[in-house]
Parts: sequence; C-alpha cells; structure tokens
Amino acid sequence: MFRHYLTIAIRNLLKDKLYSWINVLGLSVGLVLVMMILLYLQFEYSYDDWHTQGEQLYRVNIRTHRADAQGEESHVFTPPIGPDLQVEFPEVEAYTRISTEQPAFLSHQEEAMQVDGIHYADTSFFTLFDFSWLAGDARTALARPNTMVLAMPLARRLFGEEDPMGKSVVLDNQQQYEVTGLVAAPPAHSHLQFEALLSFSTLYQDSERFMGWNGGNQYITYLLLAENSSPAQLEEKLPPFMWRHINEGLKPYGVQLEARLQPLRDIHLWFNPDSPALRTRLLAFGAIGLLILL
Repeated sequence: MFRHYLTIAIRNLLKDKLYSWINVLGLSVGLVLVMMILLYLQFEYSYDDWHTQGEQLYRVNIRTHRADAQGEESHVFTPPIGPDLQVEFPEVEAYTRISTEQPAFLSHQEEAMQVDGIHYADTSFFTLFDFSWLAGDARTALARPNTMVLAMPLARRLFGEEDPMGKSVVLDNQQQYEVTGLVAAPPAHSHLQFEALLSFSTLYQDSERFMGWNGGNQYITYLLLAENSSPAQLEEKLPPFMWRHINEGLKPYGVQLEARLQPLRDIHLWFNPDSPALRTRLLAFGAIGLLILL
C-alpha cells in the first residue's frame, strides 16, 4: 500500500514539476521557520531555569506610589532591605545583593582597560546562584573587603595565561583588589550578566557612601525563601515593615513605597511588569509558528 501511494506521489511530482517544486520549497521554508521560532521560544523561556534553588528565589521590586502619579515599579533599592527582611521574617532563609553595573578601569601591571560589567555582590551571591566555579571557594570568595571574582574572559584579558588567583587588580588607579575566585562567563540565558564581582563589604568602608534606608538606591536584592513558604503571604506582611523602616518618613512628601516579590524565572519575561513587551512578542512569534503549520 505504501509503495502504491509513493508511486502516485512521484508521478504527480513528475507530471507538473514546477508546481511540485514550488510546493516542496514552500513546505521546506515553512518547516525551517517553524523550527527557528521553536528554538527561539525555547531559549527565551529557559532563562534562569538552571539554578537549583530557582523555585525559592525572588527579587525584591519596589513600586512607588504618588498621589499625583501612577505607581512605577523598579528593581533597585537601598541596601538594608535584604538584611532586615531576613531578621524580621523567618520565611526569608537568605538574601543576596548585587549593585547595578559600575563601569570602571581595571589594571594589572599594564595600562588600564575599561570594563563595563563590574558589580558589587554579597558573599552569599554564589551560594544562591549556580554559576560555574573554576577556582576559589564559592562560599568565602567575596567575604573580605577588597576581594574580587573574575569571569574567565576578563581574567584572560587582564592576565593572559598567568594564574590570576591571589594577584592584585587596581580599580580606577586607586583601590587594590585581590582575585579570590574565577568563574565561567555567565550563560547567555541568565538575566544576571557580569565580568567582575567586587565584595559588597568593601562599600561599607567608604564613609561617603550612604548604605542606610535613605541611601543610594542602586542595589538589587534577591531573597531565598524557606521551603513551603508562601511569597503571597509574605507580601501581605510587608506594608507594616515598609512603614516602620521608610514609609512613615516619606508620608509628608506624598510618597509611599510598596515591596513586591518577583519570582526569579519571571524576571526575563516580565522585566518591567508595567510593560510586558517581550512576553507579547513571544506570544506573537508562537502564533506565527502555528499559522505556518496550518
């Protein structure tokens, strides 16, 4: 039976070659496009799904409410919110903080080079997130002030084939940092991208930096919630917490801040909850793929 159908198909192809080849070409192009769309969707939806504790990790976002304006949501805030949340709520098992990108000049013996992907991070950063560790101790590499962890591409730029461990790197021709760890470059499907991480404790040595609740809001906080803890129930407890620490002082200015928890695996697709452009684009690509198949 199969041979019979195959024979008929071949005869039809030979009967009208141009029409048949147009159909075959169209089908092939359609299948290639569908495969490309599927691979693209798979990549976008795989962001941050490789962290072993990913289901328990949440980013603290802050929504600003003003009497004369619609609330705006941001993922940066002042440093104390993570430590204070851990102290006051048993649901918070651990926290880690990372600064926004701090471009600077780094040098090792030779001329300084500009590096964009520099961040300050807590020592707990590598115990909450599973980046590929190459040298050093992930638990303690950022424990001391003036220490740093390099991603391997930057380590090669600075040191060539020389072993960077224990060596010094100068930041902006001023501060010296000891290299205490090496990691592989962050995967492309990670929303956390960096070239070098400097110890967060270094920030507390600078008296000109404001690290309290009224300090600089260029820090991102992640929480590791205890197993079986409900992020929704924790969020319900946060308004009194925010009132005690900051909102009471902001009341005369007509500003109130709302702390919200965003699941780690939602961050890439919902980077800005008020403007879900990426998710809308992915749904559009999926619809196009279905139309091609039909």
